[in-house]
Amino acid sequence: MMKFLLKMFLLIGVLYLISFGVDTLLNFGFVNSVFVIGFLACFFTYGGRASSLGDGAASVASMGQHVPKSKVNQYVSSLSPYFVGSVLTFLSAFGLLFV
Repeated sequence: MMKFLLKMFLLIGVLYLISFGVDTLLNFGFVNSVFVIGFLACFFTYGGRASSLGDGAASVASMGQHVPKSKVNQYVSSLSPYFVGSVLTFLSAFGLLFV
């Protein structure tokens, strides 16, 4: 859990530094740059894997010859700390509008 939080907060810090750099170089506005950088980071860090239902469908299609790689009832992998950090950065732009 500590590793997850460390990666998440490290990414948030890096994204805020990138946003500050964009604001400084382009005079784009800090809130606007946090919004855009957070949105782009969400887009690039989103990930996951196929559900076990997909393994079941492949097994039926291959007439039982397919061996599932995932455990039974394991649908989606856990969230990536990078995706969570990106979403929090994106959502923090709305909070910065009122500060």
